[in-house]
Amino acid sequence: MITDIYASTAPWVGGPSYGGGAGSYGLLVNHGTTNLSVTNNVIGTLEGLWAHGIGLEGNTPSAVVSDNNISNLTDHKTPSDSVGVQLENNSSASSVTINSNKFGSGISWGVQNVSSGTTANAANNWWNSTSSSEISGKVSSISSVVFEPYCENSDCSSVITKIDMPDSPINGVKLSIPLTSTSTVTSTPSVTFVADTTISAGTSTVSIPQGVTIRKYDGTNLDVTLISASSSATSSISGLGTGIAAQGVLQWGIPTIGLEFSSPITLNIYVGDDLNGQTINVVRSISGSSSWTQDGIVPPATCLVTGGLCTFQATKASYYATVTSPVITSSAGSNGSIYPSGQTTVTYGGSQTYAITPTMGYAVSDVTVNGSSVGALVSYTASGVTGDLNIVASFTSASGFGGGGGGGGGGGYVAPAPTATVLGAVSTPVSTSTSITPQVIVPVSQGQVLGASAFRFTQTLKAGSESDEVMELQKALVREGVYNGPLTGYFGSLTETGVKAFQKKYGIDQAGVVGPATREKLNSLSGTVSGIGGGEVLGASTSGTAQAVAEIQGIIDSLKKEGGKDQIIAVLNVVLSLIQGQ
Repeated sequence: MITDIYASTAPWVGGPSYGGGAGSYGLLVNHGTTNLSVTNNVIGTLEGLWAHGIGLEGNTPSAVVSDNNISNLTDHKTPSDSVGVQLENNSSASSVTINSNKFGSGISWGVQNVSSGTTANAANNWWNSTSSSEISGKVSSISSVVFEPYCENSDCSSVITKIDMPDSPINGVKLSIPLTSTSTVTSTPSVTFVADTTISAGTSTVSIPQGVTIRKYDGTNLDVTLISASSSATSSISGLGTGIAAQGVLQWGIPTIGLEFSSPITLNIYVGDDLNGQTINVVRSISGSSSWTQDGIVPPATCLVTGGLCTFQATKASYYATVTSPVITSSAGSNGSIYPSGQTTVTYGGSQTYAITPTMGYAVSDVTVNGSSVGALVSYTASGVTGDLNIVASFTSASGFGGGGGGGGGGGYVAPAPTATVLGAVSTPVSTSTSITPQVIVPVSQGQVLGASAFRFTQTLKAGSESDEVMELQKALVREGVYNGPLTGYFGSLTETGVKAFQKKYGIDQAGVVGPATREKLNSLSGTVSGIGGGEVLGASTSGTAQAVAEIQGIIDSLKKEGGKDQIIAVLNVVLSLIQGQ
């Protein structure tokens, strides 16, 4: 082994012609040597008629030239004969390995092979450039020299290689792979695109920005040569949700292998001009037959079709499909309602909330989704929807009085009843099993009557809130004539619209959120006003009293039709007479 040579010569003093001149060498081997190893040498500042850093100018079978740093070789010949490694009269040049060397500045040729009929292996070297065209100008054109892959940086921690596979979508594409003792394009921990790259896949395309690195999910090595891209028939995939149809399919990556990208890539799937102007969903699967997801699709995971193309970005591979949106069909049996009702289209993976309300005297019996029970609910949210759903609400007659448990409802929700409370008298719950909750305000000459209108709002309420206070808010909005939706206790889009209408009515900023100003107004409307005969009525107004009279009378009429409710009717008649001051 020849190691650690620091070679230099005094300035060349030869004459103007070749005669009398001399060449300079850092190291010269000019006779047959087997298994020669030339490593870890720094060679530079050589000058002569010719200047060769390392000369293998005789047979050197299986020689290894590696980890040498060669630069600043000055010659005085035309054409230049300044060479890092010279292979001359070396019939075994094809067995020589020249790698992991640094060919710095001041060299005309990095490697020159003048041994006819041979091919020198000079892969994985640093050529002071990452331009293949510049590097090709630094290797001999007399006999063949293979210089790819070549180092991407001076420490040669990674190399740039070019895929030479005519049938591959990345044929001719230059890639960077980490340089280890075992890494190759067929087994590398990662691969990086060294330039912006667009890959055609039939009528679809994949655009990969410079610097994007591809790895396997599990961290094991990947085979770059297995990367493929194709536009596939929609019939080639399976496993989508019930009722979901694919409009276009693109395979990119390694089929059945989970790949991830260091930054988003852009994909264009052709779906046809008939969908121009429509927004459609994008999903992904490793296998193309199951586990379809929007994970790895850059939000919102939809695209607006333009020119027949769906354009989106992704950070994971390898099957992509554009699909229709799920449709939820909701319906209610007799004696109740569900809102919204009918067909509702939701975004793939999205959610939708439903309010289930029984009519007077009935309770929610069950709610089923695609035939499976989810319980006797008054509110149901379908979330993560990836297929069509069918939601059905059913109701049953409620036995007993009062809301809540409901004997005949099997634990289901019973529509709440109003409660009248007279100070100094017996508190009597009025159980009517009705979905209407009138605010019973009773003016009397002695004391006060507290009705539900005396509720005081204390919380900030906004979209997504769910509480008894939201229920009271919905009641207040009904009284104000700005809300006609169900009383669910859930702050949804209808409640938000009602809040905005209330805010507009009273000159409050229309934010759709119940904040301090809106709470103050709501509480002022349910405050104390003068009653009759020196008493006080809490939460009453002239219009509110009239509304209460009408609602209670309606309840009485309904109870008479049902029959068997004489005791309740009697109590309500007493309340009605008190309200009317009789």
